[in-house]
Amino acid sequence: MPAAKKSAGAEPTLTPVRASFYHRSMRLMSRLAATASEEGLSDALSASTDVGAVARALSNSTLLGPAIRELDPLASLIAEGVAHKQALMAEAGGLLSTAEVATLLGISRQAVYKRRQEKKLLSVPHGGEEKFPAIQFTADGRPVPGLSRLLAAVGLEGAWGTLDFLLTPDDDRLRGLSPIAMLKKHPQRIAEIVELAIAQGEHGAG
Repeated sequence: MPAAKKSAGAEPTLTPVRASFYHRSMRLMSRLAATASEEGLSDALSASTDVGAVARALSNSTLLGPAIRELDPLASLIAEGVAHKQALMAEAGGLLSTAEVATLLGISRQAVYKRRQEKKLLSVPHGGEEKFPAIQFTADGRPVPGLSRLLAAVGLEGAWGTLDFLLTPDDDRLRGLSPIAMLKKHPQRIAEIVELAIAQGEHGAG
């Protein structure tokens, strides 16, 4: 007999690992939906993406409540990290794949990889691969002038920490602009921005 066809919209068959993950996730979501306040859930739903909504809900310790925090005391901290990365990605104008950057610059993927290794471009780990914040490119698709010098000076650990630095406004030295915004607007002030990067790195190392 011919194999039965799947009906439209039917869930695909899951492997044991995927099924286990699905059921554990759904238990948490069901518990959260049943116990959290509607006001808190509405706030979570105001996020622009599904991932953002879940991250916002899990990072809200008040929304989670003692019952859920007992399941995993670190859940809210982990979710806060996810939510922060989501915010950074949005502020950075999204993330580009290696193939997209190669097309943008008219070079090979290997050349993109080499520039990343040489700190001429910034990438962050996301979804199991390296992605490139769009904000490091100019409107005509070139890397922001002075970017490689700035990236070489940033002594912060981790690519996400570097992106956070690039996007964080500084009232004292940069007149409220972020380092990447200042670099785009006033490339002649690269020395000041590099000094800030070095100072931030030293502070982070301490």
